[in-house]
Amino acid sequence: MFFLVLRKIWNNKWMMACLLLGSILAVAMVASIPLYTDGILQRMIVKDMEAYQEKTGYYPGRYLARYCEQRVSEGQSRVSNYKYMDEFFQNRVPDELDLDYLTRVKRLGMDYMKATPQGEDTADPIYVGLFGMENFEDNIELTYGEMPASEPVDGVYEVLITLAGQNSTGLRLGQVYRVHDNTNQLAEDILVKPVGIYQRKDVGTAYWYDLESRNDSAMFLNYDLFVSDLVEQRNALTSCEWYSAIDYSSIKIDRLTAIENAIKEQISWFTQYKDTEMNFPAMSVLEEYSSREVQLRTMLWVLQAPILILLAFYMFMVSQLIVENDKNEIAVLKSRGASSGQIFRKYLLQSALLSGISVAVGPFAAFGICRLLGASNGFLEFVGRTALPLQIRSGAILYSLTAGLFTILMMMIPAMKATRITVVEHKQKAARRW
Repeated sequence: MFFLVLRKIWNNKWMMACLLLGSILAVAMVASIPLYTDGILQRMIVKDMEAYQEKTGYYPGRYLARYCEQRVSEGQSRVSNYKYMDEFFQNRVPDELDLDYLTRVKRLGMDYMKATPQGEDTADPIYVGLFGMENFEDNIELTYGEMPASEPVDGVYEVLITLAGQNSTGLRLGQVYRVHDNTNQLAEDILVKPVGIYQRKDVGTAYWYDLESRNDSAMFLNYDLFVSDLVEQRNALTSCEWYSAIDYSSIKIDRLTAIENAIKEQISWFTQYKDTEMNFPAMSVLEEYSSREVQLRTMLWVLQAPILILLAFYMFMVSQLIVENDKNEIAVLKSRGASSGQIFRKYLLQSALLSGISVAVGPFAAFGICRLLGASNGFLEFVGRTALPLQIRSGAILYSLTAGLFTILMMMIPAMKATRITVVEHKQKAARRW
């Protein structure tokens, strides 16, 4: 039967070509709905993120979590809490989001410290914080002095400070300070010495997520030294911060709901613990897109419905012409014992072949249509804007399959009527025409 259908298509190739063209157009029009919707929303999400940054001054992909315990408690419990949370941020967060990052930063600190110049016990204490920050040396410029050593020098921890911090606190380079911990995390005071003044290499980079002045009283020592000595050996830690600068252009619209749910679950998990906060400020931007997607799809269906109705009538009329031309052949087949079911299956196979070609070609035709629409500013008015970020995803394929089934139905309606006509009825209708 397959070769019989192929021969029949070839013998009636021009009308079959017209039918195939209508079927491809119908599939392409339907497949273009999810394709164009995803492309427009993908472009909009990038534009909205850029607008958010201009409005707020914050990078829209910032994902920040803080654990800052101000109560006096055992240092060992704080360090164990930190390690438990750090495992969450190092593994679970990136695996669940599956996004690209511009940077990921971890900042550990000892807040609430009092520094007194060594040998000047009667001097007023200076309130400072001692911090270690990942990749700190790669993102600063040394303006005066030298970089701190990666090990204590004669029992003294070397640190960096800012010029603003020096002016506001009165810290002096080269002066050794005895630092006392107000939260009793440190069993004994430690000695620190500012050896250099730094400034940020580029304030506009994603690394510097905190543009406030709280670093003015901060002394930064080597991060690895902070972890190995203060955290691991002394169990001294009062604050932890994990910061991720997510590349928001890697947020794909088809994963938007999954990303939203993952972020909400992560925030809920982390903030169940005391003295924690976690936020992704751009969540408000993402949450708008579910309703936007529904509105855009509805609008496209409304706009395309008249065209699809016309295409449906077109395929129906062409199919009816083909069946009319085949009525003599149907009568001959029935006179030779062919059943209505056999003839129906022949037309079904013919329709399935044409529809299969349409489903295979339709998504690519839809891709071209959407690319053309994305470059147009109006009717026959094309501009040089960036092409829509289009991808043929599962949604477009599913729509194509649905449209393919619809085209089969439109092609089979005339055939279903024709297969029910008997040989006698066909001869009687032919005689009436004369």
